[in-house]
Amino acid sequence: MNIKLTEQDWLKLRDFNKTIAKKIKQRLPEDWQLTLSEIESALYDTFIKLLNNYVEGAMSPTSYCYQFAENYTYRDLIREYRRLKNQETLDALYGEDKDDDEPCRHKHGIGEVSALTVDERDSLDRKLETKQLLEKMTKLDRMIAELIMDGKSYREVADEIGIDKMTIQRRMKKYQEALK
Repeated sequence: MNIKLTEQDWLKLRDFNKTIAKKIKQRLPEDWQLTLSEIESALYDTFIKLLNNYVEGAMSPTSYCYQFAENYTYRDLIREYRRLKNQETLDALYGEDKDDDEPCRHKHGIGEVSALTVDERDSLDRKLETKQLLEKMTKLDRMIAELIMDGKSYREVADEIGIDKMTIQRRMKKYQEALK
């Protein structure tokens, strides 16, 4: 920030801050009890951001801050409010009073989470590897692989696509090695 603000400019910003903070407080949802000092702190952060982006022009830096600080700060605070309202904290999921046998209850309903067995984890890893491998394949190789995964033999795939069975085996062999 290369803007040189005078003491008088900072005093103007301080006065703007107090005025704007009161306006924002009235606009915030009633269930979010922010103090004026918390709103003023957010406003000062906005002032700094605005001053960093300020370009000399028709408005003075203090006028520029007064023009945009209320809307930007209110927007940022509302985003924070929504994030907090939608947040699922660990306390909500695993409260201290929680009975271990009772299923988890939170705003999305009731659910139980169980640990994956080693076989399930290996199966999931294998599926992810296969999916990643399919994404890297050429269109023809992907079509061949999908037909094979559907349970067709190399002979059936060769007949369906119209290429030699040995060509299909050779094309799929390079991918089999990648999955080992």
